Amino acid sequence: MIGRRRERAIDSWRTALRRTGRVEIESRRWLVLLVALLCGVTGGLFLVAAAALFPSVGLRLATALLGLGMCGMAALLVKTRSRGPALVVDREGIHVVGQGMDLPWSAVRGVNAIRVRGTALVYADVDPAYKQEMLRDRGRLLRAVHRIDDTITLGALLRADPHGLATWLDAEARRR
Repeated sequence: MIGRRRERAIDSWRTALRRTGRVEIESRRWLVLLVALLCGVTGGLFLVAAAALFPSVGLRLATALLGLGMCGMAALLVKTRSRGPALVVDREGIHVVGQGMDLPWSAVRGVNAIRVRGTALVYADVDPAYKQEMLRDRGRLLRAVHRIDDTITLGALLRADPHGLATWLDAEARRR
């Protein structure tokens, strides 16, 4: 049984798509900012702990770990400053703005949501042939990551109920 709030959200998205032909889903900027700050604090703690525990190698290791933490923090801070939607749904398909991916409805086989360590992820099961074509011009690392399965993450930390969003997108994909 779907909750009342989730049902209202699904109805509002369905109505907006029918009326305007477009639904925009924002990200939760405050939560992304919190994750960025946690990356920075964790990097600093690694620096202190590694330097104290392993004086000979620790400073180099700690500096490398701090650098990785700061890169993650910088990427997340850039994401908080970006304006506009994180996900756009229209009559053509699903557009993952942050990843620059456009998924036509014909390529989407289903949409689901899972919870991993307290974070809900919305993902789409995509036609393997379309996914290979889409990733052909992408970098080697991105191709390697996406080679694991036929799903594409549509978003985490979205300003929408992930399970309601997945239910609505799955119904839209099956309807088309």
